[in-house]
Amino acid sequence: MSAPTNFAIALGLALGLSAGVLRGADPTPTPMEGPVEVKPPSGEPEGDPPGPAPAGPDEEAPAPEEDGEGPGRTPWSWMDEDDGGEWDFDLVRSRFRHEYRSDLDLDRAQDDGDNLDHYRLHARMDWRPEDYPFFQARAEGRFTRTWGANEQVLRQQDHADLYEGYADLEPMGHDEDLKLRAGRQAIRLGDERLVGDDPWENFMRSFDAAHLTVGSEGGVAGLFYGWPVDVRNRDDQHFNRPDQDVALAGAYVDSGDDDDGATLYWLRAADGNGRTSGERGGLDDTSIDTLGASFRGGSTRGGLRGEAAWQRGEVGPDDLSAFAAAAELAWAARKERRPFAGVHAGWSYASGDKDPSDGKRHAFQDLYPSRHGRFGVMDLFGWSNLQDLNGGLRFRLEHRVRKPSREGRGKGDKEPGAWVPRGLESGETNRTDLDLSYHLFWIEESRGAWTGAAGQAVRRDPAGLSGTRVADELDVVARFQHLALGYGHFFPHRVVRRTGTHDGADFLYAQVEF
Repeated sequence: MSAPTNFAIALGLALGLSAGVLRGADPTPTPMEGPVEVKPPSGEPEGDPPGPAPAGPDEEAPAPEEDGEGPGRTPWSWMDEDDGGEWDFDLVRSRFRHEYRSDLDLDRAQDDGDNLDHYRLHARMDWRPEDYPFFQARAEGRFTRTWGANEQVLRQQDHADLYEGYADLEPMGHDEDLKLRAGRQAIRLGDERLVGDDPWENFMRSFDAAHLTVGSEGGVAGLFYGWPVDVRNRDDQHFNRPDQDVALAGAYVDSGDDDDGATLYWLRAADGNGRTSGERGGLDDTSIDTLGASFRGGSTRGGLRGEAAWQRGEVGPDDLSAFAAAAELAWAARKERRPFAGVHAGWSYASGDKDPSDGKRHAFQDLYPSRHGRFGVMDLFGWSNLQDLNGGLRFRLEHRVRKPSREGRGKGDKEPGAWVPRGLESGETNRTDLDLSYHLFWIEESRGAWTGAAGQAVRRDPAGLSGTRVADELDVVARFQHLALGYGHFFPHRVVRRTGTHDGADFLYAQVEF
């Protein structure tokens, strides 16, 4: 089938499901929508990086999602107080997404259009024994499928496996803020620029780890150590398992509340396999120390947040010294100005390597981030050798749901018997959000590589004669309840044009969540 036909089928399926089956969720938050909570690692998926748009002064801020797919999730919020028993089984979330990718290799002469369908199902079981109030446990399974992938790297299938399986110990009781979590778990740090669960992917990331937190009214501090679970080297006859030579350790202190505060953190990422090559040849282990700080501040009309990180260590035989920073600003319009809802702007910087043959590396390493939407919805850039300047507009269309009365139709009511979307009650607000964004991309060092979202070198001019201007990207994302539609177009510039094929590229998706 043609790309438009496939997309129309996917959109029809999404709309059909939305009519009778699904309940409201906000499946795909976009990169810059307002002040975002900077939190310690928590136990709940899912979210693209940053968070909900600031509410206007005449409306209430959106409540965090209970089992969310968004940044409203809260640490350790996975177990509800329930008098109904010790066991709780839940089909947590199910997601379907159709993607159309056209000319992402920037070469129209090659027939590389991909129509991909991704499906993911998570189910979990929680246990809290009544006789042991200091103990609770969770097991969450995952089933994923991909259809239509022409390349193995795009195929994200894991027929049945363990995503999370851990125990929580609270020696001082549930009302105290001392907790040890041990087992397979998601780890998320702050804005997830360096450590996150990468929820856009079918293979959400988890670690076999131990995580200790100590909290107080003024904030929380934590320590963790673990091994990332390697899904791509899976064996369907066994559970996914980590490479014991690849590890991540971290410590953090977070002060303030969700709207205003700061976080300090230290991370050590190590790869002891001895297979990392140097710029001058040779192989050795990798060990990277990252020291970082982030802040957030906001109100009902907008907010500002930022982050900076310094890296030292060794990447194979080479010494590493690198730096990265980011800042994002959002402003929300008053409700009476709707459909215009606000503006947002952002800037990201990551150092690059001036001389790729001197045995000294200066390209920032972004470790284990949640990638999607960070630098555009097409996910063609990573936080390394990069400058990204972006801005956009947000719009919101909303109306109140009014169900017909038994006496007949009142002023403003729907026709008697009219269908009302499931999950919405009379008087609730039904809204559609539209976000328009534009990104301008440069590489920081002209002799360094344009680095993709997965850390791979996409293009490089070893002589540095192509300049630093790489490309622009236009993004449009619309969200209605549980349905998200997105489109991105890539406009190549000098670096792309002078280093190979340089056609434009397109990316289109429709995503729905059960």
